Amino acid sequence: MTAVHGRFTRSQTLIQNGGEIDCVDKDGNTPLHVAARYGHELLINTLITSGADTAKCGIHSMFPLHLAALNAHSDCCRKLLSSGFEIDTPDKFGRTCLHAAAAGGNVECIKLLQSSGADFHKKDKCGRTPLHYAAANCHFHCIETLVTTGANVNETDDWGRTALHYAAASDMDRNKTMLGNAHENSEELERARELKEKEAALCLEFLLQNDANPSIRDKEGYNSVHYAAAYGHRQCLELLLERTNNSFEDSDSGATKSPLHLAAYNGHHQALEVLLQSLVDLDIRDEKGRTALDLAAFKGHTECVEALINQGASIFVKDNVTKRTPLHASVINGHTLCLRLLLEIADNPEAIDVKDAKGQTPLMLAVAYGHIDAVSLLLEKEANVDAVDLMGCTALHRG
Repeated sequence: MTAVHGRFTRSQTLIQNGGEIDCVDKDGNTPLHVAARYGHELLINTLITSGADTAKCGIHSMFPLHLAALNAHSDCCRKLLSSGFEIDTPDKFGRTCLHAAAAGGNVECIKLLQSSGADFHKKDKCGRTPLHYAAANCHFHCIETLVTTGANVNETDDWGRTALHYAAASDMDRNKTMLGNAHENSEELERARELKEKEAALCLEFLLQNDANPSIRDKEGYNSVHYAAAYGHRQCLELLLERTNNSFEDSDSGATKSPLHLAAYNGHHQALEVLLQSLVDLDIRDEKGRTALDLAAFKGHTECVEALINQGASIFVKDNVTKRTPLHASVINGHTLCLRLLLEIADNPEAIDVKDAKGQTPLMLAVAYGHIDAVSLLLEKEANVDAVDLMGCTALHRG
């Protein structure tokens, strides 16, 4: 407790009376770890002078220097470095103090560590450099510092991801939590999201201006456009599409899903609308033959379904496996609003009573899954109650 609150005199008294200098708490932290985390420089000096082990691992296998760097305590970093701790010592995950500083977002710590000889080329056990960490956390000034001092913007990790991938994929929901959960106020949450979105776009733009290659694909064939689409970053998408001449429909990429599929599946309608402005084929298929409309209907993303329909996406395309259409997809999970949108453009009975590989109509599936609202809507639209599947069963057999 004295380390947490930085009680210098009381800590000295405990040490002088035989207190164990490197005792650990339930997380494996020594008093030195705790003092480093909370920025208590005087206490750090006392602990080191009294023989505290600066190379002892604590929470998440981190050293005291890592914790000081992560929490932006540059004076504590300076004190720990003066004790003789080897600056590039990695934790069990391969992370150095520079990785920690980049994740924490403190430029002063990064500059101090670099001037003290920290190697920004060092990779963790997943092949990630400090630049990857800074990009993943949208720390613009850290990215700027690392790049201007020579960090390779196109360095890939073990999954083939560059800093551009990480900037495009920065997690808005996690970053909103870091902003204090915005007290569960929807307006504050939206403002927090917009703030982090702008920061992500700023980071991505800087990387692009410094020769980051948006065409580099990870080991699954996904480039930064895919990542921005999957995480719904509209501004990042606009920047990337401008750099790639709006070309992201590459059948030879090896990716199983297009950016359009990823945006639709995850319900990012604003990102979807950006992609739709550049897309030629609205009915592009994934590895199972599903269209973006199929995925949006299956997940119940009404705004995405509406955007795709308004641009002319087909409701008649069947996947390669189950031979189901977006109508089937919407009723499986009982997404009645999506179903209603689809039925509004289903201007003939054949569309409403379309059958899958087993001969099942949307009405049959709605009954089988117990979605009463969907059943009512289909009956209102005059779905055929007497249609039979390959086994000769009607919707009534499933009730």
